[in-house]
Amino acid sequence: MKPTSGFFWIIALVAAIGTIFIACEGPTGPQGAMGPGGNPSPEWGMSGIEVASYPARRTFSIDDTIDLDGLQLTIVYANGLLRRRATPTDFEINFTVTYPETSQVGVFPVTITSNRYSSVTTSFTITVERTDPGHEGPYAGRLLIFQVGPSNVGGVGAIGRSFIELYNNTDADIILTNRFSLQYARGTSAAHPDFVAADGWGVIELYGTIPAGGSFLVVGDIASPTGRLQITSYDMFVEGFQLSNRTFKVALMSNQEPLTVSNPFLISGGAVADGFVDLLGARNADNLDEDQIDAYETAPSLTISRQASARRNSLIDSNNNSVDFRRRHFGNLSQSDFDHSRPRYSGDGAWVPTF
Repeated sequence: MKPTSGFFWIIALVAAIGTIFIACEGPTGPQGAMGPGGNPSPEWGMSGIEVASYPARRTFSIDDTIDLDGLQLTIVYANGLLRRRATPTDFEINFTVTYPETSQVGVFPVTITSNRYSSVTTSFTITVERTDPGHEGPYAGRLLIFQVGPSNVGGVGAIGRSFIELYNNTDADIILTNRFSLQYARGTSAAHPDFVAADGWGVIELYGTIPAGGSFLVVGDIASPTGRLQITSYDMFVEGFQLSNRTFKVALMSNQEPLTVSNPFLISGGAVADGFVDLLGARNADNLDEDQIDAYETAPSLTISRQASARRNSLIDSNNNSVDFRRRHFGNLSQSDFDHSRPRYSGDGAWVPTF
């Protein structure tokens, strides 16, 4: 009889658990305390709204109407213990959606707030872009070329490998994959006739995400293995990528089409190239009369060498490379300045640059 009795109690326990589960979490959410439309009644207390799936479209053009097709929300009740998927009725009755204007370019929040619990809210960002060429993209001044270091192919120099550090000066993560590119080329040197300008731009199609208030780091092959600055943590390694320590130009674009102009900051009529975000043109600080570069914002940065990078001196982009960047000589920096100036990557998380 003992086995039979034990079996009976197991069946009873399973049935009881099933009854409790059904009572607490039915197909539309918590049951037994339901309000109109099958939603939990107010006494459950809505404690949060979470984005379960973002809208299919989050990039719009000037004066577009924002649509939320594909947006799915999760409603959280009872201090996070109970939850259910929002229904179309919720958007009609329970939520207020605050849309941004699409009359200007930029990155803007869409906010969703509970009508009953005004402190319960969630938001996500959408991007408004121009469709006509010749204007800076919405990330200009927000997604920055922050620091660029060249390397010496001869294997001597404080900078171990070429690098480009981007900085996200916004409060939202930015997805780079299939959207952004870095493009680069070198200039000329009168002292070295065989040092000729590159035939076109090299294109690096970016992938990954740059965190809000964080960096994204692209590096090339090791050129100076004994240099003081050895970068071992980065977001992208690009085989064959190297920036000349004499002169270079680096452009950040919100597309992945190869540039066909020499200077994307200044094309016909004084406009910028379509999708332009940022540009750095730099010359060797020790060879000002010899090295030349044909692309920059207003004036080139006279900062770089095989020892030194060009690093921003603030997060304000004045569109003048000679003003916005300063020299960082990694060969003779104090250890504290060296640690302060080292390039960072997304794994370092959010940080606030000091200058």
